[in-house]
Amino acid sequence: MVLLVRKAQLNDVVSIVHLHVDTWRISYQGYVADEILNLPYFQFSEERVKKMKVPIQNGLVYVAEENDKIVGFAGLLNPIDIETEIKVFYVYSDNQRQGVGQKIFDYIKEDLIQNGCEKLTLWTMKNYPPSNNFYVKNMGVLSGREMRLKINIDTVEYVFDLKRIQKNQSRMME
Repeated sequence: MVLLVRKAQLNDVVSIVHLHVDTWRISYQGYVADEILNLPYFQFSEERVKKMKVPIQNGLVYVAEENDKIVGFAGLLNPIDIETEIKVFYVYSDNQRQGVGQKIFDYIKEDLIQNGCEKLTLWTMKNYPPSNNFYVKNMGVLSGREMRLKINIDTVEYVFDLKRIQKNQSRMME
């Protein structure tokens, strides 16, 4: 398996949108009501493709590519700043638990640290162990903040202190 993690390009947009809607509908089955997963919002559309082009053009989307196929992606909410938020993070179910998500996370983390980010946040479903276990493993700390999305799903916020992560990594190298 040759896995390449890189910034997304415009020619990746259709693959990214397919990955996004496919993983939503498959991964969250049993966690989110079918009525919600079957909403038009969670279907592939040209409108979604058009919307995804903007963050790609702004350098906010990262992809994992294996054998010329996009198998995972993550996107930032806004340009990198002292505090930055990951807006989306998805890996095809067939590629989960194979290090793809970890490689994407590590790539983003290095990019953020190099560009002066000190704090990274992301929101995830409250009762979804696969992603929550991953974020805890990567030194995520629950902030205690919770919210309910418009689609009636409870979410929680994880906070990553990138200065602490960077300090721990440099200790490991000593």
